[in-house]
Amino acid sequence: MVGFSRKGDFQSQLEPSGFSRWWFSRGIVQLIDGAGQAVSIDNLLAQYDDVEDQFPEDTTNGLALLELAKSIEDDDLAREDAQRFATRLLSNGNVAELATLLDGTGPVREAALARLGRIESDDAMAAVARHRRTWNEFTQKAMETLRRAGIQIGEIVNGSLGLEPGPVWLNLSLFFEDRNDGDIYAFMVERAKRFLADAAQEASPKARKPRKKTRDAEAGV
Repeated sequence: MVGFSRKGDFQSQLEPSGFSRWWFSRGIVQLIDGAGQAVSIDNLLAQYDDVEDQFPEDTTNGLALLELAKSIEDDDLAREDAQRFATRLLSNGNVAELATLLDGTGPVREAALARLGRIESDDAMAAVARHRRTWNEFTQKAMETLRRAGIQIGEIVNGSLGLEPGPVWLNLSLFFEDRNDGDIYAFMVERAKRFLADAAQEASPKARKPRKKTRDAEAGV
């Protein structure tokens, strides 16, 4: 059985034995603490926020989580949760493993970047710098592609690009992980046009059907 421990009364173990896909299902890590209470992934991550309080078994457990994640479907939130949790368990010597997570989903990338940012080594800083360059190159190409398609664009806020006329936001983070797919930019243009069309239809007066008057409504009932 794989156990986790932290200072204070926080004692938790994954049940029934080891890392179970069932306990990672649907975006919630079900851990049992001393009171028998389920702990959400975000509450769990907060318990492991102190990297100075590292236990020897943390690295082993973090690597085990990364292996578990490989066996979970890409679109399953359990995979994302396992990878996010792993970022808190891996040690300062696991820069290579953390860097691989920079190609994951948005929440996984954010967790990996935060962890790498707390490691004072040349390798960690280089990994973060490479990711920043890759992200900037991707966003520039995305904006250029959308402009060529005749789409007006605004600013990028928290990984989402504003489209005009708005408010319409295109989440670039969702496309970033598939940036090496040949059709990703064409798909991005198609989704942007769809979002704009949907927004225009919703804003159209014709889309707002007037409520049919009834005798009671006319009487103010």
